[in-house]
Amino acid sequence: MKKIHIARILFVIFILLNVYSLLPAVSFYFKKPILPIRLNRDIARGLAGNKEPYFSFIVTSDTGSGLFPNNSATLKLVSRINREDRFHKTPIDFVVNVGDVTFRGKEAHYKDYAKIKEMIKFPVIDAIGNHDDDFDQGLGGMVLFKKYCGVTNFSFMDRNSYFIVLDDKDGDFNESQFAWL
Repeated sequence: MKKIHIARILFVIFILLNVYSLLPAVSFYFKKPILPIRLNRDIARGLAGNKEPYFSFIVTSDTGSGLFPNNSATLKLVSRINREDRFHKTPIDFVVNVGDVTFRGKEAHYKDYAKIKEMIKFPVIDAIGNHDDDFDQGLGGMVLFKKYCGVTNFSFMDRNSYFIVLDDKDGDFNESQFAWL
């Protein structure tokens, strides 16, 4: 009989811990995105003026905004990203999200991602992933990505480094991308 009682207590504790871990995500859904949204080109232009001799950046991917468990996990990631410069050893210039910023590319997913981007204290540059234009909803595919993130092919400099971002969501580059390179 004591074993059953202890098992019930442990089960209740387990459930309470899971509910507690989801609380930040609940408040997230009541937050409104701030407009206008900073797009890739604007962020890249802002990096051109950096003068420190050293820099670093954070790379992440598959944040999959739009699905409740994904948003919960991404919010935990955001809190870790925001603490990353706490020792002030090397300044962090930006964060690169290298694809799948949304779960399936719906506008509601992009709105969630816009709120997540605002919560990151560093500028965020986005590359398109294979899930980011799954549902074009008659808008022509990448219209939502361009609306919420910006262009899909671009380059920028930060100090002595040159970054190139290319759209390879289909697993290949096209002729116009090669010509641009």
